[in-house]
Amino acid sequence: ATSLESFLEGDLARSTSVFAEMDSGLFICGVAPGPDAQISRTAATLRNAADAQETFADSRGKFTHKVEDLLRTGLSVRGEIELEIVRAGYMSYCIEARHPQLEATYFLDSKRGAPAAGNC
Repeated sequence: ATSLESFLEGDLARSTSVFAEMDSGLFICGVAPGPDAQISRTAATLRNAADAQETFADSRGKFTHKVEDLLRTGLSVRGEIELEIVRAGYMSYCIEARHPQLEATYFLDSKRGAPAAGNC
């Protein structure tokens, strides 16, 4: 697996994080600029949207088809990432995310559990 695929599967040792030690002994953790950073932000947004779906379903008994419902539960989408809920029902959901700087679409299917490149 590539480092990018490993990151999407949760392997932080191969993530795009960059660490730098400062003179004061503090550490700064950031994401390297470029496509890998946009992919990691897109994957994080999908995980946050999945958390919002679970919160919504806890109170309503099923998952929502509307991103607006997730925003009302506290989901915050930063940057230019566009979310679309492709499938939502009583037992499962699938959310897609697109970033204009990336060629691929990324998705998170509740049955799979981790963000991946592709479509629902």
